[in-house]
Amino acid sequence: MTDETLEHAINDMIGGAAICFLGAGFSLGAEDSDGRPVPRATDLCREIFEITDMQYDPDVSLKDIAEYCDNNELWKQGLKDLLTRRLTLCKPQNFHVNILRMPWRSVFTTNFDDVAENALKEQNPIVVTPVFDVKHLEPKTMPLYYLHGRALDILRGAADPNIVLTDSNYLTLREKNHDLFSALENEVYAARRIFLLVILFKMQK
Repeated sequence: MTDETLEHAINDMIGGAAICFLGAGFSLGAEDSDGRPVPRATDLCREIFEITDMQYDPDVSLKDIAEYCDNNELWKQGLKDLLTRRLTLCKPQNFHVNILRMPWRSVFTTNFDDVAENALKEQNPIVVTPVFDVKHLEPKTMPLYYLHGRALDILRGAADPNIVLTDSNYLTLREKNHDLFSALENEVYAARRIFLLVILFKMQK
């Protein structure tokens, strides 16, 4: 990237014409409500196995083990408790807040946790999940889009664990929720610049 290209990109961001995509690595360094590191997908998969009487199998996906537990009355409540405890009321670090306090046009996250949401509290964003009615979007309010779903929706009774943890559900979003898909598509086409934040190195407190 040339200095001129970087300058244009920064100007687009400062001017509110850029959108931000957050990958799984963005939550690195954040803590859950108990002060433990927010789990990665592999960590969460292992913890879900601990709810069951099965031995951990690294070849089983997070989606599959979550759906298996959700369909079992013995483990369903334990799964819900685990997800809400580990993925809600998360505490971002200062660098999460500093990145997201930029005047983004909108923010997209592939994460189930609420690290980005809590880092954006000062901006009071409109939180958009697959269970959100897009018609409630308001002009001049920055939206935060959860592309896969949000663990907090489980706690509020708006979604089941297997829905939130299905990593392919946003790929069928066009068929399942056309209004939300259109909103996402419009954001992408309207932005002058897209920033992808996939991995952040853990910073010292």
